[in-house]
Amino acid sequence: MPSSATLPYPFTPLRRIEVNELRWIVCFYTPKHSDGDRKRLYRLEAQARLVRAIAASVAVRLDQSKHEYFRLKEAKVRILKSTTKLGTCLNHPDETCFQRIAHMFVQKRHLLNVILFVHANEPEVTRPRWHALKLVEDLIEDDTTDWMEILDYVQTIKNPNYLKGN
Repeated sequence: MPSSATLPYPFTPLRRIEVNELRWIVCFYTPKHSDGDRKRLYRLEAQARLVRAIAASVAVRLDQSKHEYFRLKEAKVRILKSTTKLGTCLNHPDETCFQRIAHMFVQKRHLLNVILFVHANEPEVTRPRWHALKLVEDLIEDDTTDWMEILDYVQTIKNPNYLKGN
């Protein structure tokens, strides 16, 4: 497979998530750590479904790419393989399993990075699914807001005047 360095925007792999970081992420999405509230898990699953659908659509449309790199069969196969892995996570019978949530988060993150890489180099390929990417972005912003609320709560517990200073 030719190097992605020949493209206008080369592929930049994401930083590896450490085990302790992943443990915190999984706790964030696990209902038992949010008093049984499943909204975060449902939001993660919605993100994963959207990313999976976008990736499958992008893989099919790679044949229309201007760059040879994306027209190679290997590029399509890699995306479809990751899409299948994400689908396996979504269909796992144990819906709150630590490993399922971890795999779903990591696969979603990886596929989203690949989709954005394709979009940077071939916006025509991703344009039909751009509205879905905006939905994913909104869901991720909701997660970020929840994370910030948790961080504010922790900081307030440590220092009751924390929020007054911000």
